[in-house]
Amino acid sequence: MYQKNKPIVSIKHQTADRIIDALSYAALITLFAISLAFYFDLPEEIPYHYGFSGTPDAFSGKNSIWILPGVGALIIIGISLLSKIPSVFNYPVKITAQNAAKQYSMAIRFLGLLKLLIGWFFCVLNYQSIQIALGHLNKLESVFVVSFLSAMVVLLIAYFIKAYKEK
Repeated sequence: MYQKNKPIVSIKHQTADRIIDALSYAALITLFAISLAFYFDLPEEIPYHYGFSGTPDAFSGKNSIWILPGVGALIIIGISLLSKIPSVFNYPVKITAQNAAKQYSMAIRFLGLLKLLIGWFFCVLNYQSIQIALGHLNKLESVFVVSFLSAMVVLLIAYFIKAYKEK
């Protein structure tokens, strides 16, 4: 729901939010470390795109191994910066002076969990891509992709339910 003139409330990140942030940045470091650890063993061409079945359908030079860590960095850092200004978000409920702090805190937690999920998804995706390039796997593990998408849906539904309950 778009709403002009939402209350500006300073939100202090809770311990859980700081732990989630630390785990998100650990995922980012791991993402770069995985790429670096395997870079010199990779063949000159590696998969960079996959079809719906998880089978690689496009290949590129081995330097493309750095695309996922770069995108991951942009997403994780971008979400971290965005979560510092929750008054600019759109919310599923009307934000009032009475509910602003709670709604902003829930949105910050949601974004933190989202970046955590994306960060570790990218780590596993990158690792599996490397294993495919090295000939140890034929395709992405479908259970992994389904688990990630399911976790995203559960996270989104849980956030909306909680936001409506706390309106």
